[in-house]
Amino acid sequence: MSGGHYDYRYNRLNDLADEIERDFINDGIQYKNDGDHEYDMLSDATNEEREIILDEVKRLIVDLRNLAIRAKELEWYISGDTGATSYLKRLEKTGLLKNSTTKEEVEIMKTRLEDIHKIFGL
Repeated sequence: MSGGHYDYRYNRLNDLADEIERDFINDGIQYKNDGDHEYDMLSDATNEEREIILDEVKRLIVDLRNLAIRAKELEWYISGDTGATSYLKRLEKTGLLKNSTTKEEVEIMKTRLEDIHKIFGL
């Protein structure tokens, strides 16, 4: 078994990131099937606004993918597929575990996750 506690909804975050990425693969300009006609999703933006929006979209895609990884790891942990130690190590390995710079902080997180596990009888 791999997850399931949250109904694999982390996949929706990846799907959303993929969809946004497809929409903005050409900086928000989409071409019709004939390749000649285009639609600019940012047609009302100034050049400066366009640059800011495109930067924000790129950051959003990265954030969604990172959230999907974090949500999947939590789902696997809550579902019993990983333990507290492996959950934290897997997050730390991805670089997504915030404040994982000290052993003390990792131990605090481990204790909190073990408490959650006990509370929910997992």
